[in-house]
Amino acid sequence: MQSNGARTAGPDHDLGHDHRRARRPQGVRRLTRSRRKLAGGVAAGVAEMVDADARLLRWIWALSLPLSGGLTGVAYLLLWALLPEQPEPRQS
Repeated sequence: MQSNGARTAGPDHDLGHDHRRARRPQGVRRLTRSRRKLAGGVAAGVAEMVDADARLLRWIWALSLPLSGGLTGVAYLLLWALLPEQPEPRQS
């Protein structure tokens, strides 16, 4: 049986294909720079995403700087430049 691309009516198919795919599943966290930041918000944003303590992540990041030859510093700067800042909380 061949599909001619026709959409099926029903609650799961109210929107077009592109709109259904664009929905973000509930509970999925997005990596952003945190507003609770010390420097750039990268460590706090990663900590929020993985549900860890931001201070611990900052210590790990700082201790890994000399061990990695500065690569984690470059990674931090790249993330600082590329990650969007966390949106402002909605006022209701």
